[in-house]
Amino acid sequence: ELDTLEKTANTLNIGFPKNYWKDDFYPSFFGFFIKDGCFYINYMYDNKVLFSKDSKNWISTEIPSKYANVKRTIPQEKGLSSNYIRLVFDPFRDVFYRFVRHEQKKIKNRDITDLVRYPQNFSIIILDKDLNIIGETIFPPDTYDPHGFFITKEGLYLSRSNPFNPEYDINLLDFQLFNLSEK
Repeated sequence: ELDTLEKTANTLNIGFPKNYWKDDFYPSFFGFFIKDGCFYINYMYDNKVLFSKDSKNWISTEIPSKYANVKRTIPQEKGLSSNYIRLVFDPFRDVFYRFVRHEQKKIKNRDITDLVRYPQNFSIIILDKDLNIIGETIFPPDTYDPHGFFITKEGLYLSRSNPFNPEYDINLLDFQLFNLSEK
């Protein structure tokens, strides 16, 4: 909290749940955002998402991927562990998207930076406004860039500007529209 008129600042009571490091050390990466006065924390290496209406009383909910085994682990030397890239809200459909990077084995001609920036395999978990899982969509390998997206009234646009996509054109910003549909 920052009050520029009073020239005061207060910290928010956010961070990691008690006993998070009880058994071992885990990577401490997380994403944080505020929507309609609620605070949301998406842990990169944990199935949990925390939310709070007052930044003091936190509610934890498990939102696991059905395609990736995300664990609180130290990244592997042979590639990258599965993890949650980000949690974003779609205000047009009143849903959340949780981007999931699947385990990445070392691939010939790709360094670790390529695996982080352009994961070969990823999925998106779709959640309702109360963080209940609606479904999860897995995307074809080496086609999209899960870091390149935007949300409009039409839907979720995912970037196809992935240099490992066989159809990649360095001169073109290529996005594909995705819509939610009932199964």
